[in-house]
Amino acid sequence: MIPSLFALADYFSRDCSNETKKRLHMLLVIIATLDDTCILYRSNQEVLSLVQQLAQKANQQALPNPAFSD
Repeated sequence: MIPSLFALADYFSRDCSNETKKRLHMLLVIIATLDDTCILYRSNQEVLSLVQQLAQKANQQALPNPAFSD
């Protein structure tokens, strides 16, 4: 499945009335699933994997969460 479909599925599955939080979760899904060429260009595959893992972890929690406040 392409990242945008994952993001839309996550958006519509959220039981949250806060539109901004739903959009942030959708962005986290995109970050966690897309092989971001900007990150690869500026760094390497290891950093991209770390960013994706952090985004996935942050998306599994309610916002705001510690991943965004440090």
